[in-house]
Amino acid sequence: NLTIQYFTSNLFNRLLVMNGYVGIHSSCVEKDGDGVMFVGSRLAGKTTCMLDLLNNGFNFVNNDTAAIKYIESEHQIEALGIIKNVFIRMNKSFATQIQNQKYLEIAERQGVQYSDRVSLEENRIILTPLELAELNHCKFIPSVKIKIVIIPQYNPRSVSYTHLTL
Repeated sequence: NLTIQYFTSNLFNRLLVMNGYVGIHSSCVEKDGDGVMFVGSRLAGKTTCMLDLLNNGFNFVNNDTAAIKYIESEHQIEALGIIKNVFIRMNKSFATQIQNQKYLEIAERQGVQYSDRVSLEENRIILTPLELAELNHCKFIPSVKIKIVIIPQYNPRSVSYTHLTL
């Protein structure tokens, strides 16, 4: 099974490169045809920022990985969402915010508890991209032209986020 996954992933990555794309660790949302991409290291807050914008009328493109390509004729970067499950870390500052209460029922169903700690592998719920879009009453968009790139910096003491409008 792991051999098949490795082979498939390797083949998919090669096909992307052959077509001018490169993979990037990111989350991305869309509104009115404009893409907002969050890039950064693990635990930087990419998913949290993406979820905040989903709560504010944006559509879902990707979480964790996108393939990007510069389109010279348009002088723009296109982001192609790579379909992967969405992992949402349920720390206390996230889980206690009103707009994130919808994730508590899922956490209970999946046996996930939240705490003050932020961990790579613990206390996280898992959703498919379609489940995330349905839960947030938004669309799942396969690709978008990037309008802005944001590099978030996670602050565990902050429980509010600046809302971005395009």
